[in-house]
Amino acid sequence: SNSSNSSSTLPPPPMKIHTHSATPSSSSSSSLSSSSSPRFSSLVSGLTAVPPRDSIFSLLTSLSLLTSHASSPHSPDFKSSLRGFYSTLLTVSLSCRVPSLSSSILRKVDLNTRKYPVERCRGKSGKYTDYTDTTGVSSDVSTQSLSPLPPAAGAAEGSNGQEPTVDDLTSVIDGWVSERDWSKFHTPRNVLLAL
Repeated sequence: SNSSNSSSTLPPPPMKIHTHSATPSSSSSSSLSSSSSPRFSSLVSGLTAVPPRDSIFSLLTSLSLLTSHASSPHSPDFKSSLRGFYSTLLTVSLSCRVPSLSSSILRKVDLNTRKYPVERCRGKSGKYTDYTDTTGVSSDVSTQSLSPLPPAAGAAEGSNGQEPTVDDLTSVIDGWVSERDWSKFHTPRNVLLAL
């Protein structure tokens, strides 16, 4: 493959991006619903791997474009930029050989559950190190001996025996945010700044 001809912006694959507004689940480990939304493996299957460095550069370019439209998150330009970012994120996962993007997302939710216990974090915007006395997770994570995480909630499959869909994962994340009363902190601007 010739990486010098790779474009910095990849065309999004045909997919529907959902702006999810369903009532969140009460727990990140709740069972995942059967849905007609796409599964990550089907979205990635239509993409071509490019060298990881090129795909990461494309991701940063897409993030920059998305950030430029963040002041109007309901505009067509923002939604188009979001689709491009999402497509590029899928390309990065393929290029970096992430075995299962949905499992990786759910494991991250599980890790964040450990870092941000509901009973300590509800309605607060503190950094995870504010809760080290309860969680044992400090800023020097690389040298810690944390017990292994249990298998991610529904990581292997949704309730219908298949890989979780985008809607399934959105529901898990919405529930996690809701449990902590963090919707006020998860504005489009704040999420982009976190990226």
